[in-house]
Order: sequence, then structure tokens, then C-alpha cells
Amino acid sequence: MKRLNTILAMLFCFTLPAIFPTGVAAGNPFRIESIGPTVGPPPLFEQGYIIGWNTAANRTNTVEYADSLSGSWQTLTEILADTNAGPMVAVDYPPPDTAQRFYRVRAPRSDIVLSLVLDRSGSMSANGGAATLSNAVSAFISYFNDTRDRAALISFASHARVDVAMTQPFKTSIKSAAGAITFNGFTCSDQGLENARQQNDAVLVVPGQPVTKIIVFFTDGLANTFQYTFNCGIRNIAEDRSLYNPNTGASSGAGCTVPPTIPSIDGTTTVTTASSAQMEAEAAKRAYAVANQARASGNTIYSIGLGLVTNPDFLKTVANDPTGPTFDPGQPSGLSVTATNSSQLQAVFEQIAQQAIAQVQ
Repeated sequence: MKRLNTILAMLFCFTLPAIFPTGVAAGNPFRIESIGPTVGPPPLFEQGYIIGWNTAANRTNTVEYADSLSGSWQTLTEILADTNAGPMVAVDYPPPDTAQRFYRVRAPRSDIVLSLVLDRSGSMSANGGAATLSNAVSAFISYFNDTRDRAALISFASHARVDVAMTQPFKTSIKSAAGAITFNGFTCSDQGLENARQQNDAVLVVPGQPVTKIIVFFTDGLANTFQYTFNCGIRNIAEDRSLYNPNTGASSGAGCTVPPTIPSIDGTTTVTTASSAQMEAEAAKRAYAVANQARASGNTIYSIGLGLVTNPDFLKTVANDPTGPTFDPGQPSGLSVTATNSSQLQAVFEQIAQQAIAQVQ
């Protein structure tokens, strides 16, 4: 089932006073594991049953029962599990005339605030990504809940823009906007991430409301454009020193002077603007800086790559993937996955959706 709004443990049914045998199909990490007999305390010494299940960590685990599958489910108990160190248990004492009883355990996940960031640079037309991205996005967004989650769509090339501002419901708007994207220009990754950070951070969370904030970042290459303040104002500068309006993406070099060197965002080095390699490295550093800022405010980032990305460590660092070269265990850890060709793109987007939802508390 694609839309994973609630973890639902496998049902157990038994005929009293017999005990339903233990054992559940492997591979379900959250499941009822056993039902065993027990006797209540004096003076009644009721015949009871202990229900055991694997914990859904950091969530309220609700045990429910029904005396028939067509009957209404009743809450037996609710337990807030703050660890995943072993099975949970609850005890039920059915009335003596109860013939059978079904049990299930539910653990609703938190709501999701999602910003999807898409690369619309010119190279996407050459590698097949332009033709397959819309379907991949449609498949991806279908995993989320239109009535409880919120989502935004951001795209970037020589400049970044918000195609769909954070909204609910969102599926129709995001699918339509993704299908209308045209592809050209350079790759201003830091501004794509910055727009996503702003969209997610602008969502006000009511105290006690369980919300998980996620950014999914897709690109088919390395960052090669970044934002900088010149004598003519703020511009996006590409690795070939061409300048673009950060709001429209239009060529905007009139009256601007590009100096031979500019200070790096790292605060210690300078960047030679005539060096494509140094400009690309600086663009990556600025993307990392925005990603770190986004994680510091509680966002988890997932990266998706397409094709032969020159440096896969770029995507891993943006995501803070545990296999990356600069993994920081003090920040939320994400995941980086690459589709080697456009035919794999939809499967990779779905993999990230499943992974993101599985990690939601």
C-alpha cells in the first residue's frame, strides 16, 4: 500500500479459551508477535490474554480489539513508546461469554512538511530526464497524504523559483507544475535548496503537533552556479562568469563587473572566477552551507541523482548520508540514491518516498 499514514500491525484472532498460535510472517518490523494466557488478580482471577508486539518507537501505540471483523474497533490501551528496545505488551480480560476476539495495533505517523526540489537545467534534455521526470514526480507524490501532509515544489537552473508554494492539498498542483517544466540553463543548486528551506521553515508547528520536515533534492549534475553580490547588485554567476537575474533567470550582466577573484563562503580561501573547477567547488560549498542550515532547523534531506554524476559525494554531503565523506551524526541523516539512466528515475523517486515515510516518527 503506497500511502503509509498509519502503521497497522497484523491482526490476531482467537476463539476463547484457545490461544492463537504465535508467529507472523517475517519482514514486517511492526507486528503483533504473540498472544498468551494470563490470570487476573484476586478476587476475580479472570481469564485474560497478554498481547505482545514490536514497538513503533516514539509513537503512541494503540491496541484495539473487536469481537468480529464487521464490528467496531474499541481501544484497549494506548502506550507512548519512547524506545524500540524490545516488544510491548498489553493485557485484555474479555467477558466470559466472548466467543472470539480480534486484535490490532496502530501507530499513526506524524504529519509531513515536504519541499521537492527539481533540477531543470539544460542537460536534462540530453540525458532523458526531461522526458521522464514528470511521471517520476507523479509517482513520488502519490505516496503522501493530500489531507494531512503539506508540500511545495521548487525548480532550479540558472535561477530558482517556487513553482508550487507550500499548500494542502498539493498533489494535483505539483503534478501539473512538474509536467509544465521546461529545461535550459545552468545549475544553481544552493538557491534551489534555499527556497526549499524557506518553504519548510515558514510552516508554523503547533506545540505538541507531530510534524516531520523533509527536503527531497534532485539533480543530474554538480552545482555550477551560485548567488553573489556584485557592484550591480545580487546576481547568480555561472562557472563561465555569465550573470543571471536571481528572480527571473534572464541574462543580466549589464553594468556588472566580475572581479578576478571573490572570497569563498568558507571564509578562508578565494575563488578564481576564470577557473571552472574553482567555481564548481564554490557552488558546491554554498549548497552544503544551505543544507547544513536546513538540517539545523530540523529538516531531513534526501538526494536523488541522475546519470553519471561527476562527484557522487556531492549528493551524499547534501543529504548528510552516513556513507558520505563528511557525515555529521549530530544532524539529521538522509539518503542519497542515483538512477544511472532515466528509465530508473521513477523507481528511485519511489524508493526515496518509501524511505522518507518509513523514517517518519
